[in-house]
Amino acid sequence: DTHDGKMILRFDDTNPEKAKQEYVDEVKKAFKWLNVIADSESYSSDKIPLLYEYAEKIINLERAYVCFCSGDEIKENRSKKKNCFCRSKSKEETLVSWKKMLNKEFKKGEAILRFKGDMESLNTVMRDPTLFRIIDSTHYRQGDKYSAWPSYDFTVSILDSIEGVTHTLRTKEYELRRELFFELLD
Repeated sequence: DTHDGKMILRFDDTNPEKAKQEYVDEVKKAFKWLNVIADSESYSSDKIPLLYEYAEKIINLERAYVCFCSGDEIKENRSKKKNCFCRSKSKEETLVSWKKMLNKEFKKGEAILRFKGDMESLNTVMRDPTLFRIIDSTHYRQGDKYSAWPSYDFTVSILDSIEGVTHTLRTKEYELRRELFFELLD
């Protein structure tokens, strides 16, 4: 009240394998028990089309690419600070692959959208992190509407900015991810 702020209760539910209505219900129940009243409620999964638009903007800025490497290859390249071959593909090739991701033409693990970070960074989070991945599970809220799902890192960066979030409550493990948060905002 002192700073005339508003509290948003946002459910970052962009992993259909982990997001469930029962979790939403429990959080709401805990808020009620604590007598905490949010000014608004938001579900990240409701904003998937908007997140797709921002992903395409990042692709057009040539700051993201679709990667077809296996998880083991990605891990090894990140460990060795080595650029992935997919990183050098043109913006046009990346856009074609991105559209295929959106059109459900890839299965889980076949393609991910990665941010062109800094493979030399001491902060491993910045070594070309995943922005979108294919998840074939049915979502508790969106059903089977989408198969390309944004990562938490991508989602919170975009939605915090759009929703005007100035202060967040996040767990300690997010600390190393702040560098990526600000890079995505830029």
